[in-house]
Amino acid sequence: MRPANGEPAGVRRSSALVALAYLALSVALFGRGALADPSGSVVGLGGSDQGVFMWSLEWWPHAITTLHDPLQTDLVYAPTGWNLAWTSVIGGPALALWPVTAAFGPVVALNVLALLAPALAAQSAFLLCRELTARTAPSAIGGLVFGFSTFMASQMVNHVNLALCFPLPLAALAVLRHARGRTTTRRFVVELALPLLACYSIFLETFLTLSVLSAVGLVIAHVVVDRQASVRLWRTTRIALITYVGVCLLTAPYTLHAMLAGNEVSQVLAGGAYPLDLASTLSPTRVTEHHWLRPLAPLRQIVNGDNFTEQGAYVGPIVPLVVVLAIAALRRSRLLWGTLAFAAIALAFAIGPTIYYAGRPVGELPLGWILSQPLMRTVLLVRVFVYVWLALAVLTALLVARLPAAAGIALATALALTLVPSLDRSSWTTSLTVPAFFDNGLWRSAVRENDKVLIVPPGFAGNSMFWQARTGFAFRMTGGYVSAIPPDQLWRYPTYRSMFTREPVLEPARELRRLLVERAVDDVVVVDGQDPRWEALMGAVATGRQIGGVTVWRVPRWLR
Repeated sequence: MRPANGEPAGVRRSSALVALAYLALSVALFGRGALADPSGSVVGLGGSDQGVFMWSLEWWPHAITTLHDPLQTDLVYAPTGWNLAWTSVIGGPALALWPVTAAFGPVVALNVLALLAPALAAQSAFLLCRELTARTAPSAIGGLVFGFSTFMASQMVNHVNLALCFPLPLAALAVLRHARGRTTTRRFVVELALPLLACYSIFLETFLTLSVLSAVGLVIAHVVVDRQASVRLWRTTRIALITYVGVCLLTAPYTLHAMLAGNEVSQVLAGGAYPLDLASTLSPTRVTEHHWLRPLAPLRQIVNGDNFTEQGAYVGPIVPLVVVLAIAALRRSRLLWGTLAFAAIALAFAIGPTIYYAGRPVGELPLGWILSQPLMRTVLLVRVFVYVWLALAVLTALLVARLPAAAGIALATALALTLVPSLDRSSWTTSLTVPAFFDNGLWRSAVRENDKVLIVPPGFAGNSMFWQARTGFAFRMTGGYVSAIPPDQLWRYPTYRSMFTREPVLEPARELRRLLVERAVDDVVVVDGQDPRWEALMGAVATGRQIGGVTVWRVPRWLR
């Protein structure tokens, strides 16, 4: 088949209209609160994770312009520092949005990135579905299922790196188009390499799961296609493998940096960490619950408590019906059975080696060996469910393409009513609090450049990453939040642990001095309204100074 030289103008126009509709929907669902105060509020809840991403949006331009290693810094966890290779510092998006960050600041840049994420995911799934169905409307519904799924809703809370999953459908689309002879080999290499590189530059964990699940998808494709298509698919597979190896060689310095440094998170995660509980597929969360779904809500307390940021597997009552109807309508389709097989294997990976239902183990799966491998140990299994959502989007598009128009509209409406994210704007908006001390150079009156500063609250208990970025990375932090698990180099200090747990510390004055001395702290900055113990503890060794919503203590030289 001769490769196509381009899409007809009508197809391109419909694609553009669908993309605009997705973007408008993303803004309407997730952006109403943030757009009311675009430089003072961010999309999502909490603020600490968003602080890491805002720090990252500033960090990459700063590191490049000052000739610093962007993957190694002592700005956090000083004086030892931290290897950022395993951290979701979104290097690719940070560089792409550099002009926005420079012009409007990291808050606006993060809001732009967050609101683009669902629209990009939906549009990439739409393109994949349209390649399979050759129909615009059914494919648009498939794009909605993927881009506005409960997985996306859960990640829009505070994980923009996981919400940026648009490379996954694009990689599949590139392979499909080449296997069908609809694109040249040269163009195929580019169309596959770009989403792979994009995925790598967003989050290493997602790139690892894409590597594994892409291999699974290709194996399934070879099994289900007919003999004639198999010949073309083998050629596509060989070129895809060469392209993948090329991407790995291109990113080898980053990968080597990551592997040599190690990952403290993986050291505490056994193979199969944070598995999918099957009950979560029936349990709406805070960001997917509506009044007509509340009878199901009690299950969510059993399934990982209220951590709805890792509960993106709720499928509602209509998605299973879609699967049943698709099997009935398309049972002779090789594509149907291949898609179902891929969804089943992705689901197995999300479940992990032990099958849980409502917190209780009910069975085993033979996945222990692969999940215990060094790289796979870094993966939180429940996140693999994003690939199940991609398969469900394809099934939905295939089914709607077979149904009469009225039935397709009814099905799409039912899906929307059960899967639409929360319509409460407060679910998607966090107002940022920045003590005046960190703005307009006020910090210079109490802290010197390159000082090692202990900020209270530290880590995920506050937003010190964002505050540090507001100063232009002028000082180093004893703490920081670039690791989901506080590093042992700090967690071993009872004083540091108590900032998170509020547990009493035996001999608090002695333990505080040990932390200050061994971590060579120059200044302690406590935000007003925090733990009152600090005033008494620091008052015993230094005189505090209240300025700009914080109290600053200069650690005496004899303690440093």
